[in-house]
This record gives sequence, structure tokens and C-alpha cells, in this order.
Amino acid sequence: QLEADKARYNNAIEVLKDSDKTVYTLVLLPAFLPIEETKSALTDLNKLGVNVRTFVVNQLIPTEAIQGNIFLEKRYQTQEKYMSIINQEFENGIITTLPMLETDVYDVNTLGVIGSKIYGGGLT
Repeated sequence: QLEADKARYNNAIEVLKDSDKTVYTLVLLPAFLPIEETKSALTDLNKLGVNVRTFVVNQLIPTEAIQGNIFLEKRYQTQEKYMSIINQEFENGIITTLPMLETDVYDVNTLGVIGSKIYGGGLT
């Protein structure tokens, strides 16, 4: 049984390493801890031979939402600082950003909005 489990594990790792079969996208927020967690995950995946090429930065405050709100303005400035770090840390990857939405992503329609923002057309 142990040998069978090891063989399945090795087969799974080979599939994960095959960029023709598997694509990795790491999702993070523009904040210190999520950046550090993403760097750690990237290091661990690289050790396994898994190539991560895409990153999605989620929950960016839209500039049109600020409209004189001092709290949001300061958070926006903080996010801009962290976006600069993200662009430096993951410069070899493709970085996509998503705005903070008014609601959680909880259904197919909202997921379609996200798909449209990432892929330009949504889900079909």
C-alpha cells in the first residue's frame, strides 16, 4: 500500500509540474501578510518544480469609490504601496488586478463578473 501511495503521489507531482496540463494562479491581497504568504507558496511550489506564472491581486479599492472618504483614501494609498512591492516581487509573472466588489463572489453571475474582468468575456 505504501508503494502504491508513493507512486500516486509521484504521478500527481508530475501532472502538477506539466505546464501543458496544469496552470497555477496565486491569488493575493495588496497587504503585507498575503504578499509574504504568496512568496512562501511560490518558493515551495518552485522546490517541487511547479511553475507559477500568473498572480491575481484581489480587492483593490476602486478610485471612484473613495470620493472624499479619508479612510478609503489612506487604504488606497497603502494598497498602491503594496502593489509596487507585488510588481517587483513577481515581475516575471503575469499580474492581474481585480477591484473590491460590493458583494462576495457567491454565485455563477458574480463569478461571471470576475471572469469577465480577468479574461474579458466572462463565463460561457
